[in-house]
Amino acid sequence: MLDKSIPYMDIIMSAEQEALADIKIPSLPEEFHFRMYEKGDEIGWADLEVSVKEFSSREEALSYFHKVFSPHADLLSKRMCFIVDQNDQIAATASAWFKEGNGRRFPLVHWVSVSPNVQGKGLGSAIVKYVLSLFQDLEPDGKEVFLHTQTWSHKAIYMYYKYGFRITKTPLLDARTDFRYQKVLEGILPDHILMDITETTEERRSKD
Repeated sequence: MLDKSIPYMDIIMSAEQEALADIKIPSLPEEFHFRMYEKGDEIGWADLEVSVKEFSSREEALSYFHKVFSPHADLLSKRMCFIVDQNDQIAATASAWFKEGNGRRFPLVHWVSVSPNVQGKGLGSAIVKYVLSLFQDLEPDGKEVFLHTQTWSHKAIYMYYKYGFRITKTPLLDARTDFRYQKVLEGILPDHILMDITETTEERRSKD
C-alpha cells in the first residue's frame, strides 16, 4: 500500500540488465498462478489500481490504461503480467514496458501493484521477478532497466534494491529523482540505500 502520510517525491531507479539475467522466478502459493494479459483484463487491472489507491475510480484508471497501453495492444500479451487466483481474479500485476524519447529507449518495469487482500504472501516480489525475467528477450539491446517509483512506495524501494536497482540521477524522460527524498525517508529506509546513487548514463559514458 502507498504510504501517503509522508511527502511525495519522485524516484528513478535503474539496474544493469545483464545483472538481472540470473533472477529466478519463484514458486507461487498453490492457489495462484502467473499469466499474461488477455483481452478484457483492463477491467481487472483498473479495479486493482483503484484498490491500491493509484486512482479514485475505475473510469479514471481505464482512461489511463487506454491512453498508455491501448495504443500498444499488440504488445500486451507479451509484456503485461498478472498473478491470478483460482477464480482468475487479478491479485498482482506488473509490466515489462518501455519509454522512448530523445533518441533513447528505456526498458521499464511499469505499474507494479498487489491487491491489499493478498499482501504478505510474497506476490509483489514474485511479479517483479517474473517481469525482470522477460527483458532479456524483449529488450535484447538494452543495457539498463529503469523504474519510476516514489517516497510513498518506500517498501517497494527496499525490494527493488535487493534485486540490484539503485536510485539514479538519470532522468526518465518526463520524470527525474527528487533528491529531497533523502530527508523524507531518513529513518524509514537504511542510509546505505538512501545514499547509494548511480551516475547518469552520460556521466558513465564519459568515463569509458
